[in-house]
Amino acid sequence: MDGIFGSDNAANGHPQASRLVVTESEIEHVTNDLVQHRVSIDRFTGGALDTALFTEAPVFKTKDTLVKVNLCLQNPKHSEIGLLLLLLKDLWTSDLAIGGEASVGRGRLHGNEANLIFRHDQVETWHIKRSGEKLAISPEGGPEALQGYVKCLNDHLLGKEETKQ
Repeated sequence: MDGIFGSDNAANGHPQASRLVVTESEIEHVTNDLVQHRVSIDRFTGGALDTALFTEAPVFKTKDTLVKVNLCLQNPKHSEIGLLLLLLKDLWTSDLAIGGEASVGRGRLHGNEANLIFRHDQVETWHIKRSGEKLAISPEGGPEALQGYVKCLNDHLLGKEETKQ
């Protein structure tokens, strides 16, 4: 994890920067005309906190709502690509919420389309698109190639030498 996300590792005096660069864009085609009044809950008593009333204007999706997220991992190992593919899967299927208010059901994404580009000796490109309840992955053989990266992650976690199948 530290190799991807960085570490402040003050113990040995060698901080390490993150190799993962995340860029995001403005959320397009949303409605936020509802202001909600909420109260903070005391987690010890389960009751409302006396001075913790707040208001918020959450963003609600429409059928055309679009969020673009770009991830770029510098000098990735095959096992690290496998980890990012599992991250993409969790974001795509709404298993992982992002942003604030996740505890009240916000921040869940549903994937529509993804472009994956791996630049090494040669450039490998995959395009994933929702097709009804299924995924269309191109080029031909794409799912097996991507599964190979996830297998590399599994092998790495089991202490085996990393080789892409």
